[in-house]
Amino acid sequence: MNDWYVEHGYITSHAELPRQNLDGAVLEYITYVVAATRDAHRAIPPELARYVEVGASPRASIAFAKAARAYALLQGRDHVIPEDVRHLAHRVLRHRVLLTYEATADDVRVETIIDAVLRAVRTPQ
Repeated sequence: MNDWYVEHGYITSHAELPRQNLDGAVLEYITYVVAATRDAHRAIPPELARYVEVGASPRASIAFAKAARAYALLQGRDHVIPEDVRHLAHRVLRHRVLLTYEATADDVRVETIIDAVLRAVRTPQ
C-alpha cells in the first residue's frame, strides 16, 4: 500500500486494510474466477479457451483479495462486494493470464478472455 493514501487521509494506517470484511462467498468467487483462468477449456467457450496458454496462479487469489479489500476501503465500505471483484478483474488478471501466439495473431485480447471467465463464473448474491 502506498503511503500517499495515508498521507492524504484516505486511510489512517496500513493496519486498517485487513479490517475490510471479505465474506466467504466473495472469497470463493475470487477463487473460482482465478481457477477458471487455469481451467479455461471447462469454463469458457472452446473458441476462446484455445487462446489461453497459462492461467493465473493460485497466488493470484491472494493478490485479488488484497486488491478487493483496498478498493472497498477506498469506496468507503467496510466490506467487499462482488462488484469490486468484477471491477478489478482486468487490473488483477491482465498480466497473470498468458495467451498463445495464436491469440496475438488473431488479435484476441486478454480482456476478452477475462470477460468470458466473469460471465462463466456465477456471481454470489
